[in-house]
Amino acid sequence: MTWLLPPKIRTKGRFQGITKVAEWAKKMTREMGGQGRAPEKGELSLLRKAFSGLAQLNNFLSRFCRACETSEKFLKIMKQKGLNQETYKQAKELLVELPEKSIVHQRLRAWLEKHLSIQCNPQAELNRLVYIIPLLCGVHSKIDIARSLQSCPH
Repeated sequence: MTWLLPPKIRTKGRFQGITKVAEWAKKMTREMGGQGRAPEKGELSLLRKAFSGLAQLNNFLSRFCRACETSEKFLKIMKQKGLNQETYKQAKELLVELPEKSIVHQRLRAWLEKHLSIQCNPQAELNRLVYIIPLLCGVHSKIDIARSLQSCPH
């Protein structure tokens, strides 16, 4: 019966593993089965008593799991690759998985549009040039430049 236990909630995590909890709840609705009576003292009967009312949330859980999975994929792309023209296209393709009227879809799309315009802005190019300015000031040997580049995380 331990396989019926919900996943541990990460109390210090930003989203507290909410996707795993939603997937668990969806799994429980599948395990409870559809209509019909369950044997009196069987696992199915106990499961239905413990989680009565969960089956009514099946449609919500399906939409919620899809939104969570899409959001996780979206964030993974942005965290690992950053925002550029290629990742912008990948992210927009991901958003197709969500209904256009979905708040998650609307907000992620708005974020993409806003930040892509910022990224394409000449200000972004100026920010990159700021790193070159120290090279133009004073005399630096190849060893100094190589050491500086190795110690720079970006």
